[in-house]
Amino acid sequence: MLGRTLRRRCPNCGRATAFAGWFTLAPACTACGMRLHHGPHDHFVGTTLVNFLVAEVTWAVGFVVYLVAAWPNVDWDDVTYVSAGFMVVLPLALYPLTRLTWLAVDLFLRPHGEGERPPEDASKLT
Repeated sequence: MLGRTLRRRCPNCGRATAFAGWFTLAPACTACGMRLHHGPHDHFVGTTLVNFLVAEVTWAVGFVVYLVAAWPNVDWDDVTYVSAGFMVVLPLALYPLTRLTWLAVDLFLRPHGEGERPPEDASKLT
């Protein structure tokens, strides 16, 4: 399932894209019919937490690597500007991936419920 999310595909079947736009999750998979809004309206709150945690940890690792490599001639102005840009761009870039990963993990831990299960015959969708 996680491999499918890295390609921005449906975590259930992997055949169709899961997004209608960069930030907009499609209502359902066009190939298998699984509802991609899996759970209550606040289901994706955890996505934001995971997104910011990944961005912060990535920034911290990069910061330490730069600090060790540039010590003792650290250009603090560059660190400030690059860090600010990094913390704006990285969460935006990671958002689709973390949202779909959250859905895949949820599907793994809590399989399809009633009304979320794809139809037996995908041709019934048309």
